[in-house]
Amino acid sequence: MLFSSEIIEELEKLDPHIRSAFLKILKLIEKAIGEVVKREDFLELKKEVERLANIVTELAEAQRKSEQRLTRIEQTIAELAEAQKRTEERLNELAE
Repeated sequence: MLFSSEIIEELEKLDPHIRSAFLKILKLIEKAIGEVVKREDFLELKKEVERLANIVTELAEAQRKSEQRLTRIEQTIAELAEAQKRTEERLNELAE
């Protein structure tokens, strides 16, 4: 527990019961302060969240492009299947 000399001097002037109560309160305050997120920690967390948000945006764009490519591939396959069907029909006509 790190109390300033001024606080200690003032506590020594108090009745022992009151001093004990103040010490308990000060310990609780000190504990609470130790558990508070520091500004630097918050700023670091904010940067990390921004970085992750950028990554998610990039992934969404990559997903969109992949879906566009897949759509083009599906169209090409459908066109190839139609061309194959026409080729088979012509071969059948020639075979007759």
